[in-house]
Amino acid sequence: MPTAKTIAWIERLIWILIYVGLFAVVLGLAALSHHVAAALSWLLIVSGAILAVIGVVLIWVRSRLDGRTEGLSPANAQCKPDALKGTE
Repeated sequence: MPTAKTIAWIERLIWILIYVGLFAVVLGLAALSHHVAAALSWLLIVSGAILAVIGVVLIWVRSRLDGRTEGLSPANAQCKPDALKGTE
């Protein structure tokens, strides 16, 4: 069960990776259009795209984490449907 601190760290990492990755892609595209060091431009584009994709994958990973975390009140914690079986 992940702690609230772990989830906050993952969420912060997600947006850092996405924004830095997209910035690197845009910077690489701008450098490519001005014919400045084509190899460096492609390196920025590819590495930025990889960082952005990792950020998107981490969004999926975060969505799959158990919603019940340590340190959250029961009103804020999500309950899995399987936990409700047999309560009818």
